[in-house]
Amino acid sequence: MKWLHLSDIHYNPKNDGRSTQQLRDKLPQYIIDKKITADYLFVTGDFRHAKYQKDDDGTTAKNAVQFILRIADAARIGHSNIYIVPGNHDLSRSEDKLRINEIKSCYNAHDGRFQDRDLIFLKERFVFFQQIVSELKAQGVPAPLPEKHSYWHGVTETPECNLLFLNTCIICNSNEDRGSLIIGNYDLY
Repeated sequence: MKWLHLSDIHYNPKNDGRSTQQLRDKLPQYIIDKKITADYLFVTGDFRHAKYQKDDDGTTAKNAVQFILRIADAARIGHSNIYIVPGNHDLSRSEDKLRINEIKSCYNAHDGRFQDRDLIFLKERFVFFQQIVSELKAQGVPAPLPEKHSYWHGVTETPECNLLFLNTCIICNSNEDRGSLIIGNYDLY
């Protein structure tokens, strides 16, 4: 089994520099020229650049998905073998720091559960990631997330391997959150 891993695409159509655009333009052809092939494509988050999320005009998700599909096609990866997880740039960063801190302080690691009202709030922050999922599905990618996905985490079986999906940015809101990872171990279990 061979796989290709992409991460931190940080798509930002309005502010991408020349080097970033050149990399995106040339990488698919490089993969073709070097005859790089793989069975699976894993994209582990940061489809956009969060710093510019307010400037998002709706094309960012489409552009990121088109890039992912170009990479998959260049490496001869079937679209049914594309899998994704969100990154900390793929959620809406809230101005409500107090709410995030409240959720953190109420979280009991021994129990491993978020309160229901907190889950709703946290899930609503992943609207952009849901746009990525919807766009992939619209482009014929059948299951970019595991079927048994609890939204936060998931597992799927393939003929070659089992895949465990972890959303490690559930509680992320800013750079200050580094080192305080909370993943909801009840949902993980």
